[in-house]
Amino acid sequence: MTPIIPPIWLYLFEILASLDGLLLAINIIGIAAIIVYAIFALCYTISEGEAPPMPKKWICVLICLVL
Repeated sequence: MTPIIPPIWLYLFEILASLDGLLLAINIIGIAAIIVYAIFALCYTISEGEAPPMPKKWICVLICLVL
């Protein structure tokens, strides 16, 4: 008798459920890094009177991953 739901799907659902905490932690860390950079950019703009330097590559990658 063939199962209604293939066992591979049940296995994948279990793995994805275990990754939930890891992905949540990555999002929280990423959002915190974006907020810290925004505060830095605001303080830099206020003190220097000009736009802050362009963000480094890792900040751009972090923003893309979080969003």
